[in-house]
Parts: sequence; structure tokens; C-alpha cells
Amino acid sequence: MTRRASRLRRSIPTAALSLCAAVAFGAPASAGEYSLSATLAWQGGGTLTQFEPGHSVLFGIASGRLADGGALDGLAATCQFLIEVQGVGAASLFTNAYCTVTAADRSALTIQISCIGRDDRCEGGWYMTGGTGRFTGAKGDGAAIIDAIRRDDRGGASGVTSLHGLYELDLPPE
Repeated sequence: MTRRASRLRRSIPTAALSLCAAVAFGAPASAGEYSLSATLAWQGGGTLTQFEPGHSVLFGIASGRLADGGALDGLAATCQFLIEVQGVGAASLFTNAYCTVTAADRSALTIQISCIGRDDRCEGGWYMTGGTGRFTGAKGDGAAIIDAIRRDDRGGASGVTSLHGLYELDLPPE
């Protein structure tokens, strides 16, 4: 493996796994509307396929738990992602991920995350695309900032994702 290919292989899982952020919910901004300010510590890995020099795609999965002190604090998040990489070294990353946040009652919330970045940082947005059970009808969007912290020698990575924005949800009374 060339030195360039080795650097690309290390950089891509880091950025890809960063996408696996999900959502935690904060205090109500108004009736049915909530603010989101959450972090997700994650880890994962994937498979890199090179189509031609300077053009690769990484498919993978990452998981973690949400932390915001709100209604979804501690819930599991699992994300499947695809990252298109163009260039070598400090390559451009075009990322798309779908994350599922699952509650104990099996209600699930699906969030799409899209971002563009380089190396260990990706900036973009998140969009709620649907839900089941108590998350039926959820909608919202906001900003995502994803920072990778550590890579391992097996192609995995870990990091922290920050999400901010607004969402609407009709949660049943507790």
C-alpha cells in the first residue's frame, strides 16, 4: 500500500463514522416544538472501495448513545453511512447517513445526516425523516458538526458529534 493510500484509508473511516450522530431532545421552545442540543459519542468501521485513483466510497456502520440530559438521554443510535471521497491526502468528503434512535418501547426515530468536510471534521445538517410509535410525525432539522477523536489500527474510529436545531414532536403525557 502506498503512503498516500495509507493516509486516505486512515482519514476516510474517521470522517465516515463521524456521520453517525443522532438526536437528543431538549426543553420545549413552544407547544410541540423542542430545541435540540446534543452530543453523541460514537465508534464504528466500514469498507473502503476505490473505483479509480482519487475516487473512493466508504460504506459502514457506527453506533453510540445520546447525551443531552433530556427525554432521549442514553438512547442507542445506530447509523449506516456512505462517504464519497474525491482526491487524496486532505480529500474532500461528501457524506450521507441514516441513523435510527431506538427507545425501550421500540419506538424509533430516523434521522438523515449530510455533510461535507476534510480529514477529521465534517459540517452539515441533520433532518428528521420519520418515526414509529411515540416518534410518529416527528420533523425537524438543524446543524451538525462532527469531529473524529481517535482512529485504531484496525480501520475503526471514534469521535463526538454535536447537533443543534429545532424539531416538532407530539410526545404522549408521562
